[in-house]
Amino acid sequence: MGTIKVENVQERLGNIDQIRELLFGHIVSDYEDRFENSVQRLDRLESDLTNFQTEIRDRLTQLQDSLTTELRSSLGSIEKQLQYLSLTTHEQTNHLQYLVHEIEQKSDNSIESLHKTIASQTNALKTDLLQTREQLEETLRVLEKRVFDEIDRDLSSMKDGKMSRVDLADLLFELCLKVKGAELIPKLAGATDSPVNSEYLLPEQPATEFNS
Repeated sequence: MGTIKVENVQERLGNIDQIRELLFGHIVSDYEDRFENSVQRLDRLESDLTNFQTEIRDRLTQLQDSLTTELRSSLGSIEKQLQYLSLTTHEQTNHLQYLVHEIEQKSDNSIESLHKTIASQTNALKTDLLQTREQLEETLRVLEKRVFDEIDRDLSSMKDGKMSRVDLADLLFELCLKVKGAELIPKLAGATDSPVNSEYLLPEQPATEFNS
């Protein structure tokens, strides 16, 4: 086998490169273009992704700030409403308690006044009854004294022999009227319509018999 010279090898390699360039040059160039385009597209995608992430982050921050502000505002409004309701409820409760206390006070005062009025009227009635009783007792004592004085006077007259049977009957009738009063009148009215029983008539006696 013959010896290959360096010049021949270089020439052959150069020819191979040329042949390769002729055979695969357009393919390599196409792939290189595609790769370059892919790299550019990847760079754009990375840039777009970065921008998108930044935009999303900004939007999320804005949304968070907006929600936080709205939530704080709502919470503040709710707290104010709760405070107002609490204050209103407390005022209403105090007002109702005041009304209940006032009603109880008026009721106690009315009951106490009623007790005092009843006690006063009861005492006044007791006093009136006591005075009426004393007056009746005094009237009865006076009437009793008058009756007994009249009886004593009539008995004295009888002892003196100055009273006849008719006078004695009148005396007894007057005495019965003083003692019985109106109760005796209907009985006497019925008695006048019936025959007189001789057993109840006083016997005719001399006036001298009353002197004993």
